[in-house]
Amino acid sequence: MNKQCSVVVVGGGFCGTMVASRLERDSRFRVTLVTPRPHFEFTPSVPKLIANPAYGRRIRVPFVGMLKRTHVCAGTATNVDADSVLVGDRRIPFDYLVMATGCGYPVRLADRRNVFTVHRGEDAERMAEGLPGAASVLVVGGGLVGVEVAAELATKSPGRRVSLVHPHDRLMDRHAKRASHHAERFLVPRGVTIVYGERVVERDGNRFLTDTGRAIQADMAVWSTGVRPATEFLESFITGGGSARGALAVDAGLRLVGHENIFAGGDVTNVPEEKTAQNAQRHARVIVRNIHRHLRGQPAVVYRPRTGPLVISLGDATGILTFKDLAWGGRMPGALKWAIEWMELARYGGILPQPTLADVPRQTPKEIRSVKSASA
Repeated sequence: MNKQCSVVVVGGGFCGTMVASRLERDSRFRVTLVTPRPHFEFTPSVPKLIANPAYGRRIRVPFVGMLKRTHVCAGTATNVDADSVLVGDRRIPFDYLVMATGCGYPVRLADRRNVFTVHRGEDAERMAEGLPGAASVLVVGGGLVGVEVAAELATKSPGRRVSLVHPHDRLMDRHAKRASHHAERFLVPRGVTIVYGERVVERDGNRFLTDTGRAIQADMAVWSTGVRPATEFLESFITGGGSARGALAVDAGLRLVGHENIFAGGDVTNVPEEKTAQNAQRHARVIVRNIHRHLRGQPAVVYRPRTGPLVISLGDATGILTFKDLAWGGRMPGALKWAIEWMELARYGGILPQPTLADVPRQTPKEIRSVKSASA
């Protein structure tokens, strides 16, 4: 094959960055990565930036140096047609397109002053600028992100009033009940007020109103509910290729329905599984294989969704590890989350200090007993 194939990857998160880094190793491909940011970011640790903005330097890896042969196009895709992507006033042609734009939390309030998301590091950093002047903070949503945000606030600013409103009857409701109990037992003793079964629907100054009429006073809010895939720029293109709530409908080979040369991976897809970095990387591997296979005229390999273990942080030292119906809480999962961050950033080319035993929090006998009882 003499002619290079042009591959355009839209989105520089876990899936998009891995696709670009693997395809650029093959001289048959000319890879362009479209991203508004100059760096890869370890998004699972973004909540830490709320109380410690300097942590952002640790969880970011510049694309320059990481990607050796990929052209990084700084900008945001605004339109797509059958063979090109529009970025600003520039149209980039492609033979293969990979859409890995992720998702976000659209704030469903008319008045969004001092209401933040923590989807990206810059969002958390903006919140951190105003946090010292906020005596009270409301966390909207008690999923994985909401729990981590509440834990950061509770452990690093104990004098601040923190409230959490969650529309379901337990935290992290898509995960094991034991994980929900661990999260509640961590947050409540540290002063977090949890309101279950209600939704924040309106705002009146510093009063946030729920659908039951409850008013919660807060100087600042973090919105972490109602996730929406970032597909707005595709609305004129994906007629029949979208799915409910804006996710991209993909076939078993992670191709956009109706298109053999357009793939989608990560949080933007309608694949029925938890939206995690680990699964986004699994998508990337299958997409790379299927681009190679399509080039050779071979049938696509099938992506099989799966449920894997999940680790979240509760502040700096503790965390929760959950898998199916099991959950473990304490310093062991906290140390594991730290180790995962270190290993993943090293994989993407981050320059990190070598870990030492002093970096890994030790478990107390009480926490060890808690882990054993949770696994019983």
